[in-house]
Amino acid sequence: MGLLKRRVGDGDILDLIWLFLKAGIMEDGAARSTEMGTPQGGIFSPLLANVYLHEMDRFWWEQFDSLSRYQLNWSVRRRTAPALL
Repeated sequence: MGLLKRRVGDGDILDLIWLFLKAGIMEDGAARSTEMGTPQGGIFSPLLANVYLHEMDRFWWEQFDSLSRYQLNWSVRRRTAPALL
């Protein structure tokens, strides 16, 4: 929810998402509460996964951008270099 609060300013939308997360799941015809996370296949699963993956991407680029650029430059040079025979 903390990540969502950074981007979503509408408290009603945040409350709705919170209610969906706390609604629980149906398992073998019985309702079961959920302690954490989002139920697999829930309507908010793709949205929340994208929010989380976006933050993971940001972390990666902040920590390893120079390494990634080096690897990209090396692979481009390697593909375009003349063959050694």
